[in-house]
Amino acid sequence: MTPPLNTNQLIRPSLSKSQKKAVNPMLSTGIVNRLLLLYKRRRLKTIHRAIVLTTSLFVLYQCANHDLNPKTNVSQVKQKRDVKSILIWNAPERAEVVAFVGDGHHDAFLTCPIKECRIDLASGNASLDHYDAIVINFNDQFRLTEIPNVRRLPHQRFIFFTQEPPPALKKYDFHQYSGYFNWTMTYRNDSDVLFSYGRIRKRTTSFISKTSANKTKLMAWMATQCTTDGRRESYIRQLRNYIDIDVFGLCGRLSCARHPVDISHPRCYDMLESTYKFYLSFENSICRDYVTEKFFKILERRIVPVVYGGADYKSIAPAGSYIDARLYSPAQLAEYLMRIDANDSLYEEFFRWKRDYYVEAGVTAMARRGFCDLCSRLHVDNTEKSYDDLASVWQHPGGECKSPLAIS
Repeated sequence: MTPPLNTNQLIRPSLSKSQKKAVNPMLSTGIVNRLLLLYKRRRLKTIHRAIVLTTSLFVLYQCANHDLNPKTNVSQVKQKRDVKSILIWNAPERAEVVAFVGDGHHDAFLTCPIKECRIDLASGNASLDHYDAIVINFNDQFRLTEIPNVRRLPHQRFIFFTQEPPPALKKYDFHQYSGYFNWTMTYRNDSDVLFSYGRIRKRTTSFISKTSANKTKLMAWMATQCTTDGRRESYIRQLRNYIDIDVFGLCGRLSCARHPVDISHPRCYDMLESTYKFYLSFENSICRDYVTEKFFKILERRIVPVVYGGADYKSIAPAGSYIDARLYSPAQLAEYLMRIDANDSLYEEFFRWKRDYYVEAGVTAMARRGFCDLCSRLHVDNTEKSYDDLASVWQHPGGECKSPLAIS
């Protein structure tokens, strides 16, 4: 009888050190042919031997065609995310756009949670078809004739972008944009993409407390818009009958920078923090969710903001970090401020929250949050939607903006 086939020689072929990473295809082919010949001669008569034959063929094929110690290529396994293209249709000189884009377009998103986006500035008559988002600014630099007059493709989102409150957009007829915009990108909490002026974050590092000593003055206000829809100027005029208020910018006689309009210069805020105990963070419009840098840039420093606006400040900032002027008449507010001024311990209580929280404010931080969130949403939200009635919010706001506070 023919001796049984020694299967150990097939399953564990002897390999030299140089052959451990790969098996000679010629050797593998010879062994395979030998097995096939034996099979044809009916020398593998049992089911057990047939199984051994099949296993041997599989092992030898793998050895002849693959590395014995393969490494998984993660980049090949992981599905690559498509890059989403964003077009800034108009007003590319806006501070938020300049702060975010800088000198790069794709690189601008490198610090975002999702990085696969690029941002371009509109130029000439370039085709809009390949853009996933077209951002249209509504501000003083926007003209109605500049609206893209193209048919929106299924993958595109036309985005209504503004940081202005409804009273500042009175000149626009929003009825003509019915069904035009898919998303909103604004300061409002119900926006598709939130573009807020600032936010409060939980502190993860130790806090070194500053001192409030050496402050020599009570209150300051910086402004360039002297007549407003919110009538803040009326409240301040009454308040000045009871306490001294230093006014910087076009609405007063004092200047903290080279030009009266340049009140956002860092040296102005440094001066406020070192000199004044209170600051009038009064918004020009009393509208829902409308809180600007007038509040956040003061809150991040060691000075108490006195607020006047339409937002729910309790949901924005820690309790005891600000004073809401709308809860007091000018006379009552003056009396309260003087009482705090006379009590150092009471004044220091307004900064206790800084042990646990900090403020993220400024144009750069605001722009990064907003555009990073836009990039993320483009990757995850494929919902079809459009706004049929922007006018109800931005042209006839009704309950969205409050009437000026009655001054008594």
